[in-house]
Amino acid sequence: MYFSLKKLIADGANGGKFFWHNMYGAPNGCSGQWSDLMNNQPEVGSSWKGRILMQIEAEDAKHPERKEQPLEDGIKQRAISEGFFEDHEFEVIGEIGMGISLPSNAKEYRVMIKIGDFELVTEKPKEAKHGYNRWSERFAKTIFKTTYPDVDQMEQLFVYLLDGDKKICYWKGRVSEFTDPNPKYRWLILKNDKSLGKVKEDHEAGMIQMKFSINDKAKHGPVEFKSVDAWKKPPPRRLGSKKIRCFIFQCRDIPAADSDGASDSYISVWNPEGETYRTRMIEDSLNPIYFETIEMLYDMADLETAPPIIFNVWDHDDELMDAGDDFLGRAVIYLRDAKTNLEFGDDEE
Repeated sequence: MYFSLKKLIADGANGGKFFWHNMYGAPNGCSGQWSDLMNNQPEVGSSWKGRILMQIEAEDAKHPERKEQPLEDGIKQRAISEGFFEDHEFEVIGEIGMGISLPSNAKEYRVMIKIGDFELVTEKPKEAKHGYNRWSERFAKTIFKTTYPDVDQMEQLFVYLLDGDKKICYWKGRVSEFTDPNPKYRWLILKNDKSLGKVKEDHEAGMIQMKFSINDKAKHGPVEFKSVDAWKKPPPRRLGSKKIRCFIFQCRDIPAADSDGASDSYISVWNPEGETYRTRMIEDSLNPIYFETIEMLYDMADLETAPPIIFNVWDHDDELMDAGDDFLGRAVIYLRDAKTNLEFGDDEE
């Protein structure tokens, strides 16, 4: 566990205050270099490992002493009186849309949302093909009971991509980012869990579409989510096909992948049909010029739920002993930033 000394001194004045301190690290049962890193540096941990109720007092002392002593009854009674052993109620509602550029072209994954020991898990996807899963699953409003007094002390929300019961990829962010009862869809860029090693590279982990809300009932009162725009309509049961036209002009200052200080690069465009869409290869350049157009069909319900376009830049290798082309970088383009004749809420094919 790590603490900010400056914050502890400020919070420890006037008798100190109680707080829940969350612990993070590698998944249980994992070992090795990456697991050690996550356990020694909890800020990079991929798993919640429990929490500790703490109180820290700070005072000036000419001769500081290091010692242990039994907890005074008055301190425990104060924690009880301040409600740290009582359940607090939070309303949660969430929705998982689709996943794109996922690790395997053939697997059906599930998705887990996790805050502390509270979990929501999807069923298997309604559609799966070529690194694409579509769940279109909404979690009904649920009452989450916990001794956390507020969302700030919950700290991290985790979203996991599950292969069976294994949490092979993850995203994490602050729970406080999800207090809006009328949220928009978010595309979460996953990371591979290196302590498990089921997915080799971060760029193979994929992206997950999600919207989620958490409401502190004691602070804000109950929310009628069905009356809020974000939750009025059910998830789409079917998607329409839209034509996407990508104009690819050039790259600048891409990494040098070859021993001569240059790269033999090309750009591929991910798509859920498993088709090969790529530019020609430009040899010996860090500023390749393509001037090519790629057209493809993309499944979406409307502009708000449309998946982004993923451009991957590769260095071509044709050496006999080389393991394959080298990944150089990625650009993610959201259709809201592109020129389109679609509108939000447009669900016509």
